[in-house]
Amino acid sequence: MTATHRATTLSMIAALMMAGTVLVAHAAQERLTAPQIKAGKWEMSIVVSQSSTSGDVTTQMPEQTNTSSQCISKDNAVLYPEFFLGAGCSFTDVSYTETGMSAGAACTSAGATLTGFLSATIRDKGDTITSYAYLGGAITETVAVSTGIDTTATYKGGC
Repeated sequence: MTATHRATTLSMIAALMMAGTVLVAHAAQERLTAPQIKAGKWEMSIVVSQSSTSGDVTTQMPEQTNTSSQCISKDNAVLYPEFFLGAGCSFTDVSYTETGMSAGAACTSAGATLTGFLSATIRDKGDTITSYAYLGGAITETVAVSTGIDTTATYKGGC
């Protein structure tokens, strides 16, 4: 993998990691099926694992970990896919249970679109949310990436 491909790949992952800290509000009718989460301060730990393939050569990138906090208002305290994958992502086949959700995902960054899925589960009486997202696809005509994003969100109390 060339330095240019590596830089493009890392830029895409950095954008996706930062997007995970963005919570997007939805229309009221969609909130009827999504499970509620606690309003307040949440700490999110995101671990990204990625490999890229160019021709017959597959390169495993070092894991990247990012921890951030965000305050979730009562109006936005709903488990939507955007809680984990935000800006630049769209979702299909979103389904909710009492304690979780799953969705197909397509995320675009740096001119490339990666597709996959996202699933999340509310645990520990609402104090923890775990999720896993997989995204993969071609970022150039000769380079494909495969990305796994493990997120653990922990409720820390009021803001």
